[in-house]
Amino acid sequence: MSSPRSLIEQALSGAVEGEIVVYRLEDLCVEASIGIYDYERERRQTIHVSVTVFANLSWDRTDRIGQVLDYDYLRTNIEKMIEERHFNLQETLCEAVLTLALEPEKALAATVEVQKTDAYANAQSVGCTMFRRKAA
Repeated sequence: MSSPRSLIEQALSGAVEGEIVVYRLEDLCVEASIGIYDYERERRQTIHVSVTVFANLSWDRTDRIGQVLDYDYLRTNIEKMIEERHFNLQETLCEAVLTLALEPEKALAATVEVQKTDAYANAQSVGCTMFRRKAA
């Protein structure tokens, strides 16, 4: 069975002319204020965030960071956003990260996965995945 990410990559593979580069920030582990229940609001919870950004690059093959997407932009801004606010729902957090991931002009589409690892003792995690493509 194909993963959602590989299905998205397949869907984009002929939709855009030029070179598409797939950037991944996998399994970023952060402590977040997330949840609707009082016991969730009493302490920060461990969450894992994975982001895949599909970018259309026209670069001259020089070895300069300004011509590509910078992973630090994603990591730093995700950490800052999660540190600064409370999220009731994983879906709200997922959507906020998705919006952030699509801010760079080069970004064409992105997928974000958010997982709470402490939700249930008998489950590895609970989470959601969202995908968005910029309007043409």
